[in-house]
Amino acid sequence: MVANSNPLSYSEVIKTEMLPDILIILGKFQDNPLIIADLYWIIGDLCSGESAFTTFFTSNEVGLLEKSIDFIIKFREKDQDQLLSMIFFTLGNIVGSESSMAKILLKLDILNEIVEIFKIKRPLSLIQEITWFLSVFLDTKSNLLQKSIEKVYPVIAYCLLLDDVDVLRNSLWAGRIFFMNADLTFIKCSIVIIDRVIKILNNMTESVEVEFPAVYIVGSLLSGSDEVARMLISKGILDIFATKIEVKALKSQICWCIGNLLACEAEDILVKVFRHNILMKKILEVLVIGKNNEKREILYGLIESLKNLRVDSIRGLFARGLNEVLDVNLKSIDLKLKVLALKGVKILGKRGKDIFREDGVNELIERMDNEIDLGRVIEGIYNDEGNGETHRLSLKILEKYYYF
Repeated sequence: MVANSNPLSYSEVIKTEMLPDILIILGKFQDNPLIIADLYWIIGDLCSGESAFTTFFTSNEVGLLEKSIDFIIKFREKDQDQLLSMIFFTLGNIVGSESSMAKILLKLDILNEIVEIFKIKRPLSLIQEITWFLSVFLDTKSNLLQKSIEKVYPVIAYCLLLDDVDVLRNSLWAGRIFFMNADLTFIKCSIVIIDRVIKILNNMTESVEVEFPAVYIVGSLLSGSDEVARMLISKGILDIFATKIEVKALKSQICWCIGNLLACEAEDILVKVFRHNILMKKILEVLVIGKNNEKREILYGLIESLKNLRVDSIRGLFARGLNEVLDVNLKSIDLKLKVLALKGVKILGKRGKDIFREDGVNELIERMDNEIDLGRVIEGIYNDEGNGETHRLSLKILEKYYYF
């Protein structure tokens, strides 16, 4: 009834009086791990559907979360890994159905129980379920405190050394939470995980479902300090980007990573990116003919980089096709791309003040005029765009450089 292809709704299950029966059996057979495991499989399957089941089983009257912790403590040292697997399968579905349950489990010290479980060698099937639970648990929007979850960091690090696809995928998804807004000291102490992520992305035969969360970790790291970006570059991340940007399932995430990297403030980092000929060729290709969501990720970072580059470096970008990038995106029907391109023109105009010629001409504006007829393009945007942000930005550019 629970596992068939057309599962019953909550109201239909209630009519069968099945739920009270499950609880009665669970109470009568608390010392029988096989029966308890079967019951948890049923409960877990129910809680993966309508949240009403989760509400029922986690109510104060039933107290399944508390019972689950008791069972974990009772059976973790009695070679009952199948039962533990079913408990974590169920808890993962409960948290996935109702994220607020994560806070309750945290108060019940679920993470400490996981650490205790890993003090002895466990079968792969149990590790798969625990890492899946952690990937769901740590992904909740329950504002879990960094210090409260750091106790399972060694567990994640250990699991990342295993070669099972499910464990790797789950561990990477769970591990990424540690690198979101992490401080530099923590990141420096996490070299083992970072090196494992780099190794995964360098493995040309690795599964995309494993690579995807690995790329997510890299993107999170690149949204931090310039020192972290330098470290990743030293570990070959630019070569990885140049390769993985060709993988369809990863392309959008790789573009997000590149955008984060380009948005840094250190020119030495930006220069290393721009001097990587293979990667730059592919970046410019995306910005001209890529999908709009891919363009937006990279274009944002590229526009930010214009604030921090020396003028000579900006000239180098023009030589490599910056004008074409601006031209295509100024004419895009995607308003976000058009706004980004207008902001880019505005920044270039400001940077051009640094190199006014004796005749008072702004070199960068003049270059865009000569190569893409910038004034005409901007005037066209102004005349076509109503009173939105594109209208406001185009008017400022026209007033600054064309309407004297």
